[in-house]
Amino acid sequence: PVLHDTAAYSVCEGDSLSYEWFVTPLGDLIQNNLVTDDLTTPFPSICVDTAGVLNVVLEITNSYGCAQTTSNVPFTVRGLPVPELTFEQPSICLPTTVSILNSSSGAADFSMSIPGYPTYENFLSPLELDVEFPGYYNAEFTVSNIHIIDGHELTCSVDTEYVNAFEGRTPPVAEFAVLPDTLIEFVNPVVEFVNLSEGQIENIWSFGNGEGSGELDPEVEYEAAGFYNAQLQVVNEYGCTDVYSQEIEVYTDLYIYVPTAFTPDNDGLNDAWLPSIIGQDVIATYECSVFTRSGDRVFYTTDPNEAWIGGNDLSGEGVHYSSGGEVFAWRILIKKKDGQGAKTYTGQVTMIR
Repeated sequence: PVLHDTAAYSVCEGDSLSYEWFVTPLGDLIQNNLVTDDLTTPFPSICVDTAGVLNVVLEITNSYGCAQTTSNVPFTVRGLPVPELTFEQPSICLPTTVSILNSSSGAADFSMSIPGYPTYENFLSPLELDVEFPGYYNAEFTVSNIHIIDGHELTCSVDTEYVNAFEGRTPPVAEFAVLPDTLIEFVNPVVEFVNLSEGQIENIWSFGNGEGSGELDPEVEYEAAGFYNAQLQVVNEYGCTDVYSQEIEVYTDLYIYVPTAFTPDNDGLNDAWLPSIIGQDVIATYECSVFTRSGDRVFYTTDPNEAWIGGNDLSGEGVHYSSGGEVFAWRILIKKKDGQGAKTYTGQVTMIR
């Protein structure tokens, strides 16, 4: 038999070597239990997994016992490029972005395709993508290099799929209503918050007065007039958040209740006379005077929390006594802060002994 082999072969790492030997003369040739009846005989493939030079020698024996061995046939195995992508996200909560870093080695060309996005060829790294829709995203990435051998082009490529490479999740929506209104009177400073949020598993309330709650629909009583920034932060199962806030104004006006009688007999019941004032925080100045029927002033204070216990505090004549009831006149003068005006209140009080 006569063997004709080619001078050299080049393949990529991981490829299968598929080659043909040309044999003459015609006849039945036996090689590794394979019977060939043709001039061109394909032999089984050899898988090559290491870059470098591989030499192949083939011996053929015909039916007459004649044998011939080929010379070394060199196969040059070219190394494959190594694909490597890294996907970095500052957040998975929409809208968000993903930064794709390409650190592949040995690649002259690369291509990436992601459903919903165009195909990116030889892109600059890092590649920034906007993520606008929820779900997981897979990426198919192909890297290749090209070798020119004896005027022929050999392309070695590797395909890689990144499953769940990055993701986007819809954040919850925070919203609430305030009952009875965002403007409430200090006389009844109770506010009910109605949670209108969607998609959350956690509610974080801040009422602007240093207090908070994790309830769904909390109720709060404000203890002073003023402006309060009520805020609700909601969190879903993916850790995505949303914030909603409203300003609540608790306003106050002067509400004065003045007792019409008291009994200063030291029995612990109604022993002092003290006007009850709601809205003291708007008071700039306060003057309260008590007079006898003849017009003598027996009590005076500028402290709205100071009570009169029935004594003649100004003349020093001691406690007023009466066999039945004695009637006194009172006058309260209040000036409000910030030029909101002034008002005088008058009336009578009976001291009962």
